[in-house]
Amino acid sequence: SSGINAEYGDIQPIISEFINNDLSSLLLDSAETVIALAEKMIQSDLSGFLPEILEVSLKQHPGNKSLWLFKIHHVSDNPVKDLEEALIVLPEDTDIWSEYLTTLFLMDSEKCREAWHSLMKKNFSASLISQYLQFVYTSYGLESTRAVFRNIQNQHTISEDVLVAMIRYEIAGETNAEVICNLFDSLTTSHCTSNNWKKYIDFCQENCPEKISSVLWKCKKVLSESQIAAIL
Repeated sequence: SSGINAEYGDIQPIISEFINNDLSSLLLDSAETVIALAEKMIQSDLSGFLPEILEVSLKQHPGNKSLWLFKIHHVSDNPVKDLEEALIVLPEDTDIWSEYLTTLFLMDSEKCREAWHSLMKKNFSASLISQYLQFVYTSYGLESTRAVFRNIQNQHTISEDVLVAMIRYEIAGETNAEVICNLFDSLTTSHCTSNNWKKYIDFCQENCPEKISSVLWKCKKVLSESQIAAIL
C-alpha cells in the first residue's frame, strides 16, 4: 500500500499514483492528511478524484467527523443521505445532527420536524435546543415556540443561549414587558454576567422604566461597583 504525506508540495505525483493504483489499496494514514490533500486538490483544480479518495478514507476512518463534513460540504450529491450515514457511526455527535437538521429543513420540513421531535428526547441534545427553538419559531411562530420552550424546561436545564433566544423572540413579538422581565430574571439568576444585566437594564429603560429601580437593586446585590459602573 501507498502512504500519503500531507506535506507534499506538488500533488501531481500523488494523483498519478491514484491513477496507477487501486484506490482501495492506498494507506490514508490519517483523516487530517486526507483533508489537507483534498484541499490542495481543490486549489489545483484536481477535485475530480475527491469522491473516490473520500470514500476510501471514510472506510478507513468511519468515525471521523471532519471527513464526513468535508465530504458533505465539498463533494456530496445527496447531503441528507450522507449525513444519515454519518449518524449511523456518530449517533450522538451534535455537530453532525446540527448539519443534518439544517440541511433537512431545506429539503423536507415535515421530516425535519419529526427528526427534531425525536432528537429532543435524547439526553445529549441539550446543546441543540436553541437551534430547535429557531426551527420552531421560523416554521410555526411565537405561540408554538412558547409551548416548546415550556416543554423543554421540564426535560432539560435551560442554557444561556436558549434564554437569550427566547427573549429575542418575545421582544420581536412585542410581548408584554412583564413576560420578558420574567425571562430576564431567569437569565440573570442562572447566568449572572454584566452583559446580561446590561441587556435587562437596557430593556427596562426602553420598555418599562418603572421597573429600573427594582432591577438596579437586584443588580447591585450581585455585581461589584466597578461592574455596575461599566454597564450604566
